[in-house]
Amino acid sequence: MSFPTLVKSMSDPLTHAIRVEQELEMLANRELIVSEGKPVLVLAVTYPPRGKFTRPMVDISHQCGGIACHHMSMTVLPLTPNPMILAGMQLLEREWYDTCMGALGTSLEDVLLYRSQLKSLIHADADCNMSYRDLQEAVYTIDLDMRVIRELCEDELPDDLDDLIKFDTDMSRVLGMVGRWKCYILAENSD
Repeated sequence: MSFPTLVKSMSDPLTHAIRVEQELEMLANRELIVSEGKPVLVLAVTYPPRGKFTRPMVDISHQCGGIACHHMSMTVLPLTPNPMILAGMQLLEREWYDTCMGALGTSLEDVLLYRSQLKSLIHADADCNMSYRDLQEAVYTIDLDMRVIRELCEDELPDDLDDLIKFDTDMSRVLGMVGRWKCYILAENSD
């Protein structure tokens, strides 16, 4: 699935603003489809900031946790994983599909096994040390280390992900800045 990308530089700010609005409208009418064998790498915000996103984002409710049928609501920026990373994402999905991990909480044993697989299948420096709390079947967490995230995907990303939001006020930028952004591999839930 390909998602529109914004033109990096346009000489006319009005033309650029119109293009952004058109792409946002186009993306708003499109669903983010996650199906078995096609996991999606995303940057996610789990609560809406006070402001507007500067790139096309998708609001989703993602089912996870196996038979528990948890639903995580989030606004996501789909990323384009490098081909080798996509293959690793598919292996992770296959490994954890139908395990119901997270249905009744996620055990330390599962977190440590996942962490080992994340490092061997996705990237040696990838970790879930800070993000493991969200780990469950169909939501596979990756700590936000921008160097690692850039190596996982083909997308150009700012050093500070908050630069992807045009905040209403300076205070809006400060409120919720800790833990605002997450990185997930979203996959099919077994139930």
